[in-house]
Amino acid sequence: MLKKFFLYIFFLTTFVYIKGQVLNTSPFSRYGIGEINTIQSAHYFGFGNITSPSSEPQYININNPASYASFIKYNPIYNVSLAGKSALYNSNYNNNETTSSGNNFGLNNLFMGLPITKNWGLVFGITPLSSQGYEVSSTVAFDTSTVSYIFKGDGSVNKLLIGNGFNILNKGDTTRISLGLNCFYLFGNLDRTSTVVYNNSNDYNSRIQYRSSLSGWGFDFGLQFFKRFKTASNNKLFLNLGANYSLSSDITTDNDFFAYTFKYNFSVQEFPKDTLAMENENSKNREKYIQIRNANLHKMDPIPVCKIPN
Repeated sequence: MLKKFFLYIFFLTTFVYIKGQVLNTSPFSRYGIGEINTIQSAHYFGFGNITSPSSEPQYININNPASYASFIKYNPIYNVSLAGKSALYNSNYNNNETTSSGNNFGLNNLFMGLPITKNWGLVFGITPLSSQGYEVSSTVAFDTSTVSYIFKGDGSVNKLLIGNGFNILNKGDTTRISLGLNCFYLFGNLDRTSTVVYNNSNDYNSRIQYRSSLSGWGFDFGLQFFKRFKTASNNKLFLNLGANYSLSSDITTDNDFFAYTFKYNFSVQEFPKDTLAMENENSKNREKYIQIRNANLHKMDPIPVCKIPN
């Protein structure tokens, strides 16, 4: 048991570091924090994600933490799921119809369920809350040449979760009432770039990079009721009821903005030419900014400065 536990911790740590692998392929993920992940597991996905009343000892139902109380003692549960998507998109702009497609496949979530006692179950793990992944471009005429507008985005917001479920009334397979609580930490990065590229090698291209680092806490509550009825013909009827409620989450964001101009060498290698000044010394683009700035300061008199807030 201890060996399996440490093996799970290893895979959990690995998933945290490769959390960006499950990228979306939808242009609609450009908005907000991306496209919300609605896939919990293959088992519940087959039921249309109708999970509030579901309570099965062999499956982990994170949508209603009260279900954790149904775990069988000495029978831990490991839940690893993969998910993928294939999509075809059509657009019609100025009577110009175009099509595009996108595919992605990867690890969707990783959970472990532990039956602590007969009436107490514990779950912890990680799953993506949302993901972002798109690349949209358009080319239009500009003077005697053309100009291309390119928009890209990737990243994900992940949910690191720990939850508990308790039976407050347990009469075996006749009547059960359960309560549960999930506590989760949200974290992740969303990167977006907007690029303007001219087909004329004498023109300066431009790019704006945005990075939002998000974090926050959240809580889910769950309630379940189970009742078995006996009929005159000795047939067994079951009633399962469930309800869950999520508190609103306050998400803190640390935004990084970086803008610069550049040219292409033989339409392949990119040479940055100038950039805005930056106040955020911890920015991942700080080194790139210093390099561009030092290469161009002697050309500027006076030196322009545009401070970007943290």
